[in-house]
This record gives sequence, structure tokens and C-alpha cells, in this order.
Amino acid sequence: MKIELFPGRREREEQFWNFEYGEMDLGAFLSDFYQNGRVCLFTQLVGRDYHITGEVFAPLILECSRCLERFRHPLNLALGWVVRRVDVLTPEDELPAEEFEILPETQELDFTARVRESIIFNLPAKALCRADCRGLCFMCGQNLNVRACACRREADDPRWDGLRRLRQ
Repeated sequence: MKIELFPGRREREEQFWNFEYGEMDLGAFLSDFYQNGRVCLFTQLVGRDYHITGEVFAPLILECSRCLERFRHPLNLALGWVVRRVDVLTPEDELPAEEFEILPETQELDFTARVRESIIFNLPAKALCRADCRGLCFMCGQNLNVRACACRREADDPRWDGLRRLRQ
């Protein structure tokens, strides 16, 4: 996802990319896409700075944290960065996340890593196939969304007898 930079051009430019799951190197974070993802970026020169805005659509397939079933999770994100042309670069860790700097002779920028980072940072902390997912039975492993199991839910651990007597 490379953008060509034209220092003299002031009009807003639009670029589109389609990407496949393998191109984004997301293997450790999710399992697949159910179709190709899309990125649309707009570039506009404002003074010496480039304002990059756009959106990414990532059609994710995630694994539910409770029942371990795979499910579709479409991710739509707004993107935005400011690219500054400078004569001396500031260390990247001293800049805000949405800004970065380039030298005057830079002709193109690759945004693949930044789009990938945006997808990863916006993944749900706990992926659920649905809000009321019942998960798996802790004894037999049955998916409780599909059907109930015959496992006894009450624990027979004698250490809990004192609390059980208090409840009665």
C-alpha cells in the first residue's frame, strides 16, 4: 500500500487497495478473512504536511473466546495520519502515533505496516460469537450454545460445605 508523494500537487488524491489475509501477516492474531479486505486512502498536501485519511475494511474470521467456534467479524476503521516533511528526523518514539516525519527527498510511503497495526489494535480483547454465548461445559466440553449437557453443575468439593450450609 504505497502512496506516491508529489510535493507540488495540492488536490486531494484517492487510492484503493484490495488485500488478502496473507498479505497483512496477521497470523498470530486471527484465523482468516472471509473475503478480501479493502483500504481507501486520501492524500492531500497542506503546507509542507501530507494529511492522509481513509478507511480500512477487514472481513475477519475470529474464534470465540467462550465456545471456540469461528465467526465472522467485519471490521471497519477510520484511518488518519499527518506526514511532515522535515530536514532532520525526530526519533519515532517521540512523535504522536498519528504523526510521522519524512525527509524532503522521499517520493513514496508504504502504509502496509500502519494499516496492519490499526487492524491489530482494533481487534476485540475478548472475541465473542454473540453477547450471550454460553461457552463450553467445563466438565464434558459440550458447546452449550448447541445443546445442554447432562453434567452435574454442583461441585462435590467438601471445602465448600461451610458456604453451602450458610446459603440454606
